[in-house]
This record gives sequence, structure tokens and C-alpha cells, in this order.
Amino acid sequence: MGANPTVVARWTKGIIDWAAENGLSRQELLDAAGLTDRRLLEPDGRIPYSAHLRVWREIDEKASDPFFGIHFAERGANLELYDTVGYLILCSETFGEAMNIVTRYCRWINEFADTRAFADGRFVRISDGPLSGEQWPRQYAESTMALFVALTRQMFEQEWVPLEVRFQHPKPGSTSELERVFGCPLRFEAGKNEILADIEILQMRR
Repeated sequence: MGANPTVVARWTKGIIDWAAENGLSRQELLDAAGLTDRRLLEPDGRIPYSAHLRVWREIDEKASDPFFGIHFAERGANLELYDTVGYLILCSETFGEAMNIVTRYCRWINEFADTRAFADGRFVRISDGPLSGEQWPRQYAESTMALFVALTRQMFEQEWVPLEVRFQHPKPGSTSELERVFGCPLRFEAGKNEILADIEILQMRR
């Protein structure tokens, strides 16, 4: 990673597309991040992580949907947003294989993400957040954790439910949609954004 980390432009474009379809100003998001549609459409394009983060901060501040992040994960995202890594994940036969690809190539998607998955006794822990140790905006964090769950359900065609999901940010005023999407106990103001699952999920097959 260089001094100015980058992310896959297609990913940010997918977020902006979804936001624009759901009441936010596309131009305001682009202006806040110092981006243009042309740049987001460049083949194999990458943009600064700082611009990607500004998009999420703008969404966190201006989205009328208090659950924008998990709704994007549930309804607006797919593995194609992750470019080549998404296709590699789709070729995986088991959840364990898919997570190996995610953790191996996560820095190609986002050079400033600290994505981890490891066995811990009878559990699997999946965590994600910025390398700096700072917190992501709430919608960014909730979207990321929901993506792990939503894309797993989509890919393996099973209504998988984690044992617990943890977030670094404080508990929001309402958690109804989070409870619906994750279907498990939630913890806030945790040390990291993390999903706790039974170790048997590593063998879940398509």
C-alpha cells in the first residue's frame, strides 16, 4: 500500500448509484468526494480511499433512510461490484474457500481495509474496519457487516444467521431493521466490527 491508499472505483460507483436511486443527490455525493462519473467509469479504475470515505460520510449525514447501509447490502449490492475478486468468490465451493479469497485479496478491493476471518475454538470471527484503527461512519460499518451476511445468503442460497454481530459505533435509536436483517443478537460500542459464527459454516457448500 502506498501513501495514498485506493479502492476499486466500481464499488464506490455502485454505492453512489444506489444512493441516487434512493433520494440522495448524485452530484452532491460526487462533489463531496471530488469525483466525476467519468472517473468512476474508467476500466479497472481506482479512486482514493479518502474519496470513498467522504461518500460514506456524506451518506451518513444526509440519508433520509436511517438504515441506508444495510438496505444497500440487502438490495443494491452484488459480487460484481468487487470486480475480479467477486468472480473468484463466485467460483468458491465452500464458505471457507470464499472467505480465504476475501481475506487474501481484500487489500486489492480496499487498500485501507483490515479484513480478517479466523477460527477461534468452535467459532469463526469475521471482522472489518480501517487499518488506522479509527471507526467507519455508521452506515459504512453496518453496510459492510450486512454485505458479508447478504452475499453469503445469496451465494449459498441459505438463510444463514450469525451467532452475533458487533459494531464499534454507539447503538442507534432504533435497531429494528438491523435485527430483521441479521436475525441475531447485536452489540454496540465493541472493539471492532465483527461477525461471530459457528465454525461449521466453513464447510457450507453451494
